[in-house]
Amino acid sequence: MEDINAHYSIGDTMTFEQMVQTKKEEKELSLYNPFEKSKEVNPYVFEDKPVGIRRFAVLSLVGEGFQQRHISNKCMMKVKVSTTSFEQANKMCEVIKEKSELKFALYVVEMFKFVCLPPLLDQDVDSEMNTAIKMEYVAVDDEKEEFNNRKKTMMDEVKRHNEITKKIADGELDESEAQSAPILPEDMIKKETSYEISDSMDPDIPLCTDRYIVISTLKITKYEKMKDRIIVKICGTFENEADANSHMKTMKKDTKYKLFDVTVCDMYVWLEMPPPYELIENVMFDSKKLTETLGQRKQTININTSELHMPSDE
Repeated sequence: MEDINAHYSIGDTMTFEQMVQTKKEEKELSLYNPFEKSKEVNPYVFEDKPVGIRRFAVLSLVGEGFQQRHISNKCMMKVKVSTTSFEQANKMCEVIKEKSELKFALYVVEMFKFVCLPPLLDQDVDSEMNTAIKMEYVAVDDEKEEFNNRKKTMMDEVKRHNEITKKIADGELDESEAQSAPILPEDMIKKETSYEISDSMDPDIPLCTDRYIVISTLKITKYEKMKDRIIVKICGTFENEADANSHMKTMKKDTKYKLFDVTVCDMYVWLEMPPPYELIENVMFDSKKLTETLGQRKQTININTSELHMPSDE
């Protein structure tokens, strides 16, 4: 059997203090803010380069702040058609009114630009949305700091429990001194009422060749003036799902969209805003669980175990 030579590199040597300092200087996992140093006016409310020929969408919207509300009080949206111009969008509104019994109000929005749901009235909408998005970035850093503080508290508590356990084992403390209650208990049960979509909110018959939309959403939680409002952008409509998924994946790689949920959804059906991942059939994720990836990889590797044995001396 031939000799096998293996060469390993473990990096540069350093003292424990140097290692601690190096780890401290390493940037922790956080959300990169590409607008932080921008000098533009309202940089957080950025506009996309259009994809395809369609520029406007006709929507039906229900919820707080609109003419009609859903029983759940949630915002619901349906993309009824996408068009190449504002004039064509208005014409399609007339066509929809003529061809069907209009049960829900119609709205025309420009694609590739952010809109606020429900809309802000008598205000500089772009400035308000810019402030709201900026505050969400700040909140990410605050939550990271809170997480680190909680982690330190829990690690200190683990250390204290270990010391108590050791003292009990050494006979220095009675077993009654053992503690098991969590120091930071959390209620992991979240109850949410489920609502069925009524017959009056059935899907529409398609009015154009496009069938899918790519949509980005952000629910505002920190800016009190806009709290619980949703910032939405329709980022394109597509004839086939593959093209929509491809555009969605491209957007997810863009640092400008790291704060947003980007999803592929069906047109002509009612969607809850922001779209709940677990309820929308056509949501696609641009990632896989590690176990799934390993499982697929494992299936492509076939090892004949007989080849691993040394030949017998006969």
